[in-house]
Amino acid sequence: MNSNNTGLAIVSGVAFMLIFQVILALLGLGVGILAVGPVTATTFFAGFSWWAVSGIVAAGVGGYVVGIVSTETDVARTGFFALVTWAIASVLALTIAGMAANGGPLSYLAGPSADLWTQLKGAAGSDVARKTFGTAALCSAAALVLAGATAAFMAIEARNPLHTKRRRAR
Repeated sequence: MNSNNTGLAIVSGVAFMLIFQVILALLGLGVGILAVGPVTATTFFAGFSWWAVSGIVAAGVGGYVVGIVSTETDVARTGFFALVTWAIASVLALTIAGMAANGGPLSYLAGPSADLWTQLKGAAGSDVARKTFGTAALCSAAALVLAGATAAFMAIEARNPLHTKRRRAR
């Protein structure tokens, strides 16, 4: 009988998703601070793009980890477990971002939205800040959906019998 280690796969996937997101966010923050001056709409969208792409990449890594660690034989269930992993990691990341919106050291891990949110509150609802934040919210929704799909796809790819045969042949 094949023992199912779904819990271990999900926890492992969440851990890898979050750590890759933090590493990529800090890399982008470091490069951004060194290369760019004050935040403008253009630099915000560059930072946001990095944040979104790094989230999608992190979700793919986490999904792949779920696929590798899981002993589940049904690939659809493996994909579902990757979606659960993505959802847990997303809720944790959004919680951190919410706490970061108040400022402090966590704001650097929350991506560019925390800085824009602070500016929006301070600008008494400027039209430019409002439109920029609205656009970022819509793009965030799309990035989150793409990240979830990437996580599921990568988990299924990790369970692909062709990949498993190649790994065993080595």
